[in-house]
Amino acid sequence: MPLPSSAPLPSLWVIVPASGCGSRFTQSIPPQTEADFRTVPNKLLLPLPTGRLVLQEVIYRLGAIPCVAGIVVLTSEENQATVAQLLNTPKNPLVPPDKRLLLTLGGNTRRASVLAGLEAVQLADSNATFVAVHDAARPNLDPFWLQEALLQLQQLMPHGTVGICAGTKIQDTVKACQPLLPATQDVLGNQPPLAFLPIMTHTVDRTLLWQVQTPQLFVFSVLLQAHWAVSPQFEATDDAQLVELAKLGSVVIKPTSPWNLKLTTWQDYQLLQTVV
Repeated sequence: MPLPSSAPLPSLWVIVPASGCGSRFTQSIPPQTEADFRTVPNKLLLPLPTGRLVLQEVIYRLGAIPCVAGIVVLTSEENQATVAQLLNTPKNPLVPPDKRLLLTLGGNTRRASVLAGLEAVQLADSNATFVAVHDAARPNLDPFWLQEALLQLQQLMPHGTVGICAGTKIQDTVKACQPLLPATQDVLGNQPPLAFLPIMTHTVDRTLLWQVQTPQLFVFSVLLQAHWAVSPQFEATDDAQLVELAKLGSVVIKPTSPWNLKLTTWQDYQLLQTVV
């Protein structure tokens, strides 16, 4: 349900952590193709069929969403100059002139980078009402998802909901397995056949299981408070976990496209070539 025309539009910012090095991607490149990508220092700099690089595609799609007021990109000191050059494209701007695009240094962890992004938003826009966190390695973002999620979150806030996360229902059978143990060798130095194969212990009920992705949308003040409330030594797997631990309200899942892929391996990159 759209806001009444007399109501002020909420200010939504998006934080894009882009400080990682993508070591898993590098390790997954097949030997016969590795030479072609040896000059690409980061998976976020890989080209896509749209003519933009991965990071550029993420910013371009976020900038096209009407409800987004600004975007903060977090990068490392090592990549700061390169990322700044990629985002500064005067002849073909990545975001419309009415939206703000900021670049700042992230932290040593994803959580530290998101907190740095929240603090940057706080300085840039004292009226920031909502904030979304989106992976820099998810270039196939559906622009309508965030627009719809913002309207839904406003409707759910009176009922104690403070966040909405993108996700997909788990369809496959899920097995719990014994953790992998250090492999032992026989007297001839041979590895046993099950050295690296986890053993299934039981089947997990998948009825309530979802795979959580990004974007993750929150009330700005709530996510900032969650980062402050939970010990900085705790490295959360995502921002929704911090809100859960801080007990600041409920977070719901809004289904998203199965093609909202995260670029982690070479195989992901090959698949993105067909869907972006």
